Amino acid sequence: MFKPIDTAMLLHIYTSSSLVPPLTTLKHLLLFMLGFASLYAQSRMKIIDSTTAKPIPAAVVSDGVTHRTAGSGGVADISAFDTGKPLVVSAPGYRTKMVLLSNNSKNLPDENKGDIRESEENESGKSQSNESTGNKKQEDKNIFAGDTVVIFLAPLSEELDEILVSGEKPISTSVYNKEIELSEMPWGGNLGLPELIKEHFSLNLKEYGGAGALKQISFRGLSAENSLVLFNGIRVNDIRTGGFDLSGVNIVDLSYAGFSSAISKEGSISAGGVLSLGTRPVKENGAYLTLKTDNAGLISFAGSGRLREGGFSLSVSGERSWSSNKFDYEFNGQVLQRSNSHFNRSFLSLTAGQAWAAFSLDFYTNYSLFNSGIPGFVVSNNTSSSQAVNRTEGSLSILRLKGSPADNTGLEISAAYNYQQIDLDDPNLAWYKGNGNDRSGLNSISLNFSADHSLYGVKLTGGYGLELGSLNDIKTVLSNQRRETSVERTVHRFILKGEKEFEAVRIGFSSLTLNAGLNYDIFSQKGIGSREENLISWSAGVATTPNFYKNLSLKGNYFRGARVPSYNEYYYSSLFTVGNLKPEVSSGFEVGFVIQKPVIFVEAVNFTYYRLNTEEKIIWVPSIIGLQVPRNVAKTRSVGFEASVEVALPVPGLKAEAAYFYSEAVNISPFGTADGSHEKQLIYSPKQRVVSSLSWESERLSIRIDHRFTGESFYTSDNDPKYRIAPNNVFDLHLAGNFKIGAVTELLSLSFFNIFNENYKIIQSYPMPLRSIVFSITTKI
Repeated sequence: MFKPIDTAMLLHIYTSSSLVPPLTTLKHLLLFMLGFASLYAQSRMKIIDSTTAKPIPAAVVSDGVTHRTAGSGGVADISAFDTGKPLVVSAPGYRTKMVLLSNNSKNLPDENKGDIRESEENESGKSQSNESTGNKKQEDKNIFAGDTVVIFLAPLSEELDEILVSGEKPISTSVYNKEIELSEMPWGGNLGLPELIKEHFSLNLKEYGGAGALKQISFRGLSAENSLVLFNGIRVNDIRTGGFDLSGVNIVDLSYAGFSSAISKEGSISAGGVLSLGTRPVKENGAYLTLKTDNAGLISFAGSGRLREGGFSLSVSGERSWSSNKFDYEFNGQVLQRSNSHFNRSFLSLTAGQAWAAFSLDFYTNYSLFNSGIPGFVVSNNTSSSQAVNRTEGSLSILRLKGSPADNTGLEISAAYNYQQIDLDDPNLAWYKGNGNDRSGLNSISLNFSADHSLYGVKLTGGYGLELGSLNDIKTVLSNQRRETSVERTVHRFILKGEKEFEAVRIGFSSLTLNAGLNYDIFSQKGIGSREENLISWSAGVATTPNFYKNLSLKGNYFRGARVPSYNEYYYSSLFTVGNLKPEVSSGFEVGFVIQKPVIFVEAVNFTYYRLNTEEKIIWVPSIIGLQVPRNVAKTRSVGFEASVEVALPVPGLKAEAAYFYSEAVNISPFGTADGSHEKQLIYSPKQRVVSSLSWESERLSIRIDHRFTGESFYTSDNDPKYRIAPNNVFDLHLAGNFKIGAVTELLSLSFFNIFNENYKIIQSYPMPLRSIVFSITTKI
C-alpha cells in the first residue's frame, strides 16, 4: 500500500506560495494528486478560508459534546469523533458549516452518489436554504483524502455586505441602475472618482477646469443640488451649496460606487438620481503604495495597509499630493497657462469591521486637508486671477451596525459626525468687500435607523433619520460684516418602501415586481432667517420579464422629488437676502428596457425614455446692480432618451461600449414679454452627448480608449449664439501593465487625457486642460 500523503503539509506549502490559483483550480489539483494516495478513515480536519485559501487557526470542530480546536495551521484532530454523526465546524467571523461524513468516506467523494451531506447554518443552529445563501460555490465543497478532510468556510463579513440585512438581494425598478467595484479597476492610480463616474455611469459633470477644481453631477438637465450623494448610507451633500464635489473624494478609500435614477436600494428618492459610495470589509491581508505624477507638476503618494483575520477587518489609507497645476489651455488662438490654480491635499482614513453570525459592525473615519488657489475667471487674458486661496479641513466618521435579528427581518443603525472648516483668504477683495477673509465652520450629526421584514412575500422597509447641522461665522458675497453669522438646521426624515415579486405566468410574464417608496422630511432652520418646510417625495415602479423572451426586462417609474434651497441660495448676499425662496419640486416618469445577449457578441442593450417637470425652479437672475440673485421664477421641462449597448468582440478580452443621450431641458415659464428664454435650452445643458469606449484586457496588460462628445450649450438663458459653448470631442487613452516579483506585484499605468488637444470648456470662463499625461506606479504586497 502507498504511504498516506500529508494533506495538511501539502496545503500549507501550496497556499503559502505566491502562485495560488483560483479555488476551483486548487480543488481539482488536490483531487488529482490525492487520488493516488492510500485512503483511511479521516482523523484530521483542515479548515480553510474559501476566499483566500489560507488556513483558519482556532476553528472549532464539535459534535455537541466534544470540542477540538484547530492549531495555527488550521488542522484539528477529529479522531475522537464518530464520523457517522454530524460535525459542526465554526470560527469567529465565518459561516458555520455542518458536515456529515458517511461511513464510506474513506473513498474519494463521488458527487453523484451523495457521499457528502452538508447544510449551512448560522451559529444559533438555524439552517439557511439555498434561496437565501445563493448557489453553493465550487470552493465550498469538501475534499477527502487519506486521513484528512479539508473544509472551506465562507467569511461572514463578505456575505453580509453583498446582501440586504434581511438576507435578500434588492429588487430594483430604477431604469438607470448600475454599480461598479472600484477595487477591481485595472487603471491603477491614474483615474479619480470624477473620471470613473464619467466613464462607467456616462453622467454629465459640470467641471470648473483642471485637477482640484469643482466637479459636480448634472443629471437629465437638473442642477447638482438635485442629485443625492450617500456615503455608507449617510447623506453627505454640502448644506452650503447643496451639491457634492467629486474631486474632494479620495479614490483609494472607496470599494464601490453605484448610481440609481428615481429611488435607491436604501429607499432614498431624488429626481436628480442617487449616487452611492462606500467601503466594504477587505478580503485579504496586504499593502500597496502608489506614486503618481503628471505634466502639470503633480506629485502624489498614496498607500494602504489591510488586515483580515476571520470576521475582523482593518484598513488604513492615506494620500499626500501637491501640484502647481499650471496646465495649458487655449484662449483666442493662444496657448496660455492657468495661474493661481495650485493645490495640495492630505488625506488619512481608517476602516474597521467585525462580523458575527447574524450581525456586523463597521467603523469608518477620515481626515482631509485641502489647500487650493482660486484661479478666477478667464475673460480676455490670464491676469484675471483673484489670487484668493481656499483651505478646507474636515473629518467624517460613521459607525454602522447591521444584521438579521430574526428570520426574514433586517436591521441597520448608523451614526455619523461630519466636520468642516473653510478658510478663504481674499487679498484683492475680489470676493468679500470687507476684511478679505472668510472663516466658517460646519458641524453635522446624523442618526439613521432602518428595519425591514418580509411578510407574505412583501418586503417592507421603514426608516427614520435625524440630521442636525450648523454653520458658524458665515460670510456672504459683497459684505462679510453681517450681524447674524450662524444658521442651524434640523431634518426629521421618514422612509417607507415596499417591494413585491409575483409569479405572473398566467398573464404572460415570468416575473412581475412592484416597488413603491415614500420620503417625508420635516425641515426647520434657525439663525439667519427662520424657516419650516414639510417635503414629500415618492416613487412607484414596476419591472417585469415577458414569457416569450426572458432576456428582456421592462421597467418603469413614476416619481416626485423635492429639495430645500441651499444656504448659498438663501443667503448668497446680505444685500439680497431671499429667505422667501420656496423648495424646488420635480415630478416625472421614466420607462425603458434592458435586453441581455440579444444577438451574438452583444452583451446588453439599454433604452430609457424620460419626462421631468420642475416647478419653483430656482434661477439666478441679474439684479439692478448687476449681481445675480436666486429667484423662484421658472418652470422647466426635461424630455429625452438614453440608449446604450455593450459588445464583447470575438477576441478574448476585447469589448466595446457606447451610449447616446438626448435631452431637451427648457424653460417653460416666460419672465415677461421681453424675455427671450421661453422654450430655450437651460444654461450648461447640452442637447446631445455620446460616450463610448473600446478596451482590451489580458492577465498582464490593459488598454482602453475613451471618447466623449458633448453638443453645444449656452451660458445665457436666451441662447444667444454669441454666448455659446461650442461642441467638443475628447479622447483619452489609458495603458496599464503588471508583473510579479515573488510576492510583490508592480502595476504601471500611463494615461493621456485629451490626446488630440481639443480646446473646450464645460463652464464659461473655466477652460479645460489641453493634452495632459499622467503616470503612476503601484506596488502591491
